[in-house]
This record gives sequence, C-alpha cells and structure tokens, in this order.
Amino acid sequence: NMGYDGSTDDDFYPRHKVILSSYHIDRTEVTNADFALFIRAAGYTNFETNGFWSEEGKAWMRENLVKEPNYWHDSRFNADRQPVVGISWYEAEAYAKYKGRRLPTEAEWEYAARGKNERTYPWGEDSPNEGNLKANGFFGSVGAGDGYQFTNYVGDYIDGDSPFGLVDMSGNAYEWVNDWYGSKYYANSPINNPQGSGIGGTKVLRGGSWFNHPYFSNDSSKLLNSMNSYYRLFSSPTNRSNYLGFRTAK
Repeated sequence: NMGYDGSTDDDFYPRHKVILSSYHIDRTEVTNADFALFIRAAGYTNFETNGFWSEEGKAWMRENLVKEPNYWHDSRFNADRQPVVGISWYEAEAYAKYKGRRLPTEAEWEYAARGKNERTYPWGEDSPNEGNLKANGFFGSVGAGDGYQFTNYVGDYIDGDSPFGLVDMSGNAYEWVNDWYGSKYYANSPINNPQGSGIGGTKVLRGGSWFNHPYFSNDSSKLLNSMNSYYRLFSSPTNRSNYLGFRTAK
C-alpha cells in the first residue's frame, strides 16, 4: 500500500494499493564523484547532441547554459562521497539517461523506502533526533546536532537503512522523482505502475533533507513528517538548491 490515511486534505491521502513491475533502484543518492563522470562525458557542453537531454531539458539549458551543479565549488557540499546537490530536475533526468537509467517514480521510491510493512521511516517507527542518529535532519544547533550541519557522506547512518538496504532515504537531501505533482493524485491513482499527474508546474520530492526549509521552520512536527516514508513535497523542476539530490532507477 502507498500513502497514508491522515486527513482528507493531506496530499498523501488516501492509503491505496499499487502494483509495481520489478525494477532496480540505486542504494545511495548519486554522489559528486558519480556526477563528475557526467561532466567529463560532455554531459553539459554537448547537451544538444549527446542524447541525454529531453526537449524540455534542452530548452532549459539554452536559457541557462549551466556547466556544472550550482554548488560544485562549495566546500560544504562538494566532497566526492557527498550527494550531488544544486541540480535541477532536468539535470537529474539527463544524468540518469547518461547512465542508461531513469528517475524512479514516486511509487517506486516509496516502496523502496517503506517495504511491505509500510514503515513510517525507512528503518522503522522511531523518530530520528539527536539521540537517535538514523538520518541527517535539521537537529540541534544550526542543524549540527546529528553530527552534520550540511550533507553527510552517503551511507554514514548505518542504522537508517530501508527494508531493502537503501541508505539516506530519510534526510541528507530531498530526492527528485519522475512524477509531476498533483495534490489530489492519490485519490485517482491507477493500481498498476502509477506515473503521477500527467502535467503540472512542479515535480515531486521525497525523503527529507539536512535543511530546515522555511515551510518547516516553526513546526518541528512538519520537519519530522518531511523525513518519513510517505510524505510528499514538490518544487519547480528548475530549482537548483543545495538541499536537492536524487537517485536513479531502471
């Protein structure tokens, strides 16, 4: 089952059955070391002809002409084993195509995080905090109460694995998934391999992050909710903030 039976106003309502075809999904978020290979393969410089970019991605590149992620030279975020951040949804899509892969659907992401037992958090039911270090969220003084003020090296939280052994599915960086966001999509979701709303202005984000987004700044319960396995966020596909990362699927 996907979603959660909270308030009917919640965008993760109602809890509903979905059937997924078999798929593979990355154990970790894509790292800076991984993404460096895309840059070296002229992923940006040959965007018109390399076959990695969608038509929408090409249009975005023509307008922006970026050559690397937004925080590529920021020492807070650019260690090889940290997740690559500061990339738009279009860049994530292009990297996935370069790897012969794709972005996971929201349903695939959630199943990989929750498993058959529908865990509230990837590791179980106990909430993360400074004394329960299973994920990198905004805890303690300026977010450093869990050991990391910014992103951690992927896989640092050894007790935070999902049922299938995936790491950092809660915290570290919000993760782009393939779906366009629809606040009422779950009420009309198809059973087989749901793909999200067919159109929209924003893409779905899953999994929480190190960052205390202004939306959560005065509500610790919302901050914790953003780190659970069924909570949904969304953003413009052009967003290149330092709290946005991704993993790929096939």
